[in-house]
Amino acid sequence: MSSSSSRLNSAQYWALNGLAGLALLLVVFSLWLLVGNRTLQAEVRVQQQFINETVQLSRLNSQVIQSLAELAVKTRDDQLGQLLSAQGITFSVNQPAPAQEPASPGPNP
Repeated sequence: MSSSSSRLNSAQYWALNGLAGLALLLVVFSLWLLVGNRTLQAEVRVQQQFINETVQLSRLNSQVIQSLAELAVKTRDDQLGQLLSAQGITFSVNQPAPAQEPASPGPNP
């Protein structure tokens, strides 16, 4: 091989440099996307944790409200009932069903 055949001509030189520059830009863009993706993942994790904690607190709040309503009914505490009402919590007292008399047997044939 002669030395002239192993050399790049000007067009090939600039084409390879352009491709190398493009590859470098793609690497930088990929790193930028990676950092952005990790930031978004961290935000999503924080929001998911908030949602999970909110669900747990919601269950606890429901139990506390139910207990307070039951206590207000049991002790006939009007102030506690008014406090719950002021917070938009309404409840009603279920009256116990009257005792039913046993059914009388029908006439014997």
